[in-house]
Amino acid sequence: MKKLLEKLQQIHTQYYKILNVIYFSGMGWILVKCIFDGRRLYRGEQFAFGADYALNHELSLWAFETLSYKAGFVYPVPSVLFRVWLADLGFHVGGAIWVSLMVLSLLACFWLLPRLLNLSTHPYRYPITCFGFLIASYFIQSDLHLMNSNSIYLALLLAGLYFLKNEKVGWGGLLYAASIAVKFYSVLFLPYFLIRRKFSFVVVVSLWLVFFYIVTPIWVMGFDKAFQLTECWVLTIFDSFEPDFLLRVRAGWMSINAALLEFLSAAGRFDLNVMDISKDAIFKIASATKALWLVLFSLYFFWDSRRPKEKDSSQDVFYVGLFSLIVVFLSSTAQPHHGVVFLIPATFLAKAIFDSSFKSTYRWGISLILAFFYVLLYHLLPEDGPVERLGALFYIVFLAFLSFSLSCKTFKKNLST
Repeated sequence: MKKLLEKLQQIHTQYYKILNVIYFSGMGWILVKCIFDGRRLYRGEQFAFGADYALNHELSLWAFETLSYKAGFVYPVPSVLFRVWLADLGFHVGGAIWVSLMVLSLLACFWLLPRLLNLSTHPYRYPITCFGFLIASYFIQSDLHLMNSNSIYLALLLAGLYFLKNEKVGWGGLLYAASIAVKFYSVLFLPYFLIRRKFSFVVVVSLWLVFFYIVTPIWVMGFDKAFQLTECWVLTIFDSFEPDFLLRVRAGWMSINAALLEFLSAAGRFDLNVMDISKDAIFKIASATKALWLVLFSLYFFWDSRRPKEKDSSQDVFYVGLFSLIVVFLSSTAQPHHGVVFLIPATFLAKAIFDSSFKSTYRWGISLILAFFYVLLYHLLPEDGPVERLGALFYIVFLAFLSFSLSCKTFKKNLST
């Protein structure tokens, strides 16, 4: 076996350029296949594109024309304006641009992750990244099937971190702010960069946010309309935290609120409850669970900040991956396609599995846990239902604790190259 591995490494080193072309071509073909083979059919002439693409563009046009948001639609105003612009190009032209952006975004993630994880000179950097994609494939496929915007968001986020790592603060700030314009999650990570004393980066991001969130809407719509639409967006976000939100907005959420409501209360949609706890008690349990989640993460970061560590340029992206796990778990509107951001911790875990400096028992343990959830989500649970969503929610929890364990295994020492 050892001689075989040495021979494979020799072949990989000798033909790495050809193999890299194969990796990228294969990944591109898989992504396109996922989009069109798994598409959700939607209304007559719009059949060629995913349901979320069509629905979100309809809701964006509705928000733009009526200056109001429908409950559950929480895309920021810059994202709405971009979708309106695509709609002005025509459905099929705009859809073609959107498909291209999705595929190019995930290929960009495929290129960026090895460089952010200090794998740029590793002979197996792309096989490791492929394995990371496999670990997060459930969430990636969901985003591709629905043609949502999470892959575009992730590519912008990683590109911003890549330029920051290479001390190009201007480009890094622009791309990071662009990710916030697509999805608002990343703004919650900015305090981390303040703690890390990356003040110039935060200033650049803030200036670009003023451009995306204030200057652009006013330029396109005028001050009064821009202010009214932004105000409605903010109110819609706050509305999603109301206890009765999931009772008013029926959707396939992957949140702790929805899971408890479906399985512990008769107020759920699918009559799967094993108990009949009142919905008010359910929301209190959900709030307590989220508070416990925050306490655990806070204790971890407090402990991690006090222990000695070597300087590692992949530290920022590792923590952004952990923050993503926090945000999605706390969200009352979480859905499987939001989990595309888990590609970050998934690739770190893939790197650990390939890292011989870890004990084989630890690497096999990670592999078996990930393999269990892969089989569970793809083969054992009913497709696209509340039970599958519950399995995905548990997968998030295990990804978080595997990431914790990776850090506790002297992450800085073992993963630096």
